[in-house]
Amino acid sequence: MSYGKRWSDPRSKRCRSTPEGRQCRRPTTRKILDLFDGVQRHELTLPGRQGEVLLTELSPLQKHILKLVGIPAKSYGL
Repeated sequence: MSYGKRWSDPRSKRCRSTPEGRQCRRPTTRKILDLFDGVQRHELTLPGRQGEVLLTELSPLQKHILKLVGIPAKSYGL
């Protein structure tokens, strides 16, 4: 399972968030938010029809981060 160049497996509780790629235990808020940069939410509404919500599917790492901060995955996209 790949989590990209800057982040390691969430089970290891360590990440690579320094410019030099060093391991750290506490990434900055900016680094965490950057992981959600590509997430999108769109509402499609047509006359006479019920609206439809289109969401980017979260990666396992994104789901893990939401769990760590206490946000249920079910509430994602509301």
